[in-house]
Amino acid sequence: MKKEQFLTVKWNNTIAVAQGVPTFGFVVYAIATQLWTTMTGMIILSVLGCLF
Repeated sequence: MKKEQFLTVKWNNTIAVAQGVPTFGFVVYAIATQLWTTMTGMIILSVLGCLF
């Protein structure tokens, strides 16, 4: 495949959704479980956030 075939709006949207959905889920999970209110929970969320 040529470079021009990857640099399209379709690929850009696919990459944005593939990165955005897990990140949004991570934020919803963090807020919904109240895990971020403790020091241990904040450390866990920080480590998981680095993986995204």
